[in-house]
Amino acid sequence: MPKEYPYHEGLFWAEPCMSDAVLKLRLAAQRVLGKVDTKELTRSRAEYFQEYFGLTRASSMYKERLQSIWENRHKLSNRLAHIS
Repeated sequence: MPKEYPYHEGLFWAEPCMSDAVLKLRLAAQRVLGKVDTKELTRSRAEYFQEYFGLTRASSMYKERLQSIWENRHKLSNRLAHIS
């Protein structure tokens, strides 16, 4: 459809820079791990990442958020009705 994201007038599409993303992820990991080389991850550190950033936690967070949205759908519906 014309005038629909990402081609809407006045908007632009930003291509990701993979090398910049890799660098930023490495820096973030180094901060969390006390500035150690990611190749030297110990099992406990790998478990830490799995616990906080793994599929189980991510899916659990998505599930909780979707349940919250579903439980509050009537409130949301009322708000949206007033907007349009």
